[in-house]
Amino acid sequence: MMSTQSAEVPFDPTLAISFDLGRGHVRQDDDEASVFVPAAAVLELCIAASLEARSDFAQAIGAAIGRRLRRRFAQADATGSNHDRALLAATFERVMEHLAGELALLGCGALAAERWGDALVLVVDDSPLRMEAVRERAATAGVIRAGALLAPLLGAALSEATGFAVAAVELPPQGGAAVKLLVVSAAAAPVVRERLDGGELWGELLAKLHTRALGHAAGAFADVGAGHAEGEVRP
Repeated sequence: MMSTQSAEVPFDPTLAISFDLGRGHVRQDDDEASVFVPAAAVLELCIAASLEARSDFAQAIGAAIGRRLRRRFAQADATGSNHDRALLAATFERVMEHLAGELALLGCGALAAERWGDALVLVVDDSPLRMEAVRERAATAGVIRAGALLAPLLGAALSEATGFAVAAVELPPQGGAAVKLLVVSAAAAPVVRERLDGGELWGELLAKLHTRALGHAAGAFADVGAGHAEGEVRP
């Protein structure tokens, strides 16, 4: 049974980052040491890195976000019954509010979420981590996607937060500064990428996910906010 306190824990950015000027330290609310670096420097480093190293880097950032979300909801859970499941007892909108807040605090862009039945699409707008911005300077220009950092970052964040093995697959660009990512199970991700790369329209793919034709590809996140209406959620 979901507690009222657990369901209504709002995202509070006021104490999310602390500065210790005497020691020259910046820390997140989980006491993890952090550093501020220019986004351009991060992108340049990722251009020079291998695909595996780039993905590992982004996943480490995302996993830290997921741990903070899981801990925050567990601390707010008044039932004391199962803290590990506290986040899954919260509303979908509340979880997305926290995820969007964490992404914004890192300077990674504005996150919105779209629910289409069981399918979840994350939309990151105006992110300085869009690899597309520096693609022309990369020796591996043909294989760097705009969401090359955002996809593994958000996939790892959701996996760590929920305990489900999920992945975020970048959808074909539709113009503008937004990156759209389809959340699927980690097992289904290769199939989804193959079909998108093969030219299948992602609207058709969403319809198949909605009927679970890809082996519960989107169902890994269905426990969060189950029963909520489809549409868009913003923090």
